[in-house]
Amino acid sequence: MLATLNSFYQLRSHRLMGFRPRISYEMKFGNFVLKTASNTQELREALELRYQVFHRELIGAKKSFGLDVDLFDAQSDHLIVRDLRGDRVVGALRINSSQFGVPFFVANEFILTRILSKPGAKVEVGRLCLHQDYRTGLVGSLLWRGVHSYMIQSQAPLVIDSWHGENSGCKAGCSFVSLFLRFGFSQV
Repeated sequence: MLATLNSFYQLRSHRLMGFRPRISYEMKFGNFVLKTASNTQELREALELRYQVFHRELIGAKKSFGLDVDLFDAQSDHLIVRDLRGDRVVGALRINSSQFGVPFFVANEFILTRILSKPGAKVEVGRLCLHQDYRTGLVGSLLWRGVHSYMIQSQAPLVIDSWHGENSGCKAGCSFVSLFLRFGFSQV
């Protein structure tokens, strides 16, 4: 009961109640559905997964339940992958398009003037997380497919990532860049 009240407070204090996506996307792949979170409950599931990955696994938080939430979550879309067999969110990624006039998270850490002055919309991706039982490639690949579809829907030829730290690794980032270059998107 206390965990439910705490998560309700976090959702409310970060203005996530009544959440709706700016761009809607949904595609079924076998036992999985890739989509933008379409309501507060789906967003909550994504934030719970982020808490499990970033707080419990990476920094060893003792509290078994919580939400990984910040001020950027209310103004961003969230791609999720749901496993229909267990009806649970097993992958999540925060995504934001400049076409909505919302500041990027990474602008808090870097000067983006040159990148943002380029013509066309830009998409920022970050807070990628996968449930520990789904880190074999399929769920991550589905999220990349969702990023590609989101970029097409938002007419954004440029993607900015806000991943950092020792867990991001160049292997994933480099393959991500090469994939989008193949699709004709710009590299800064």
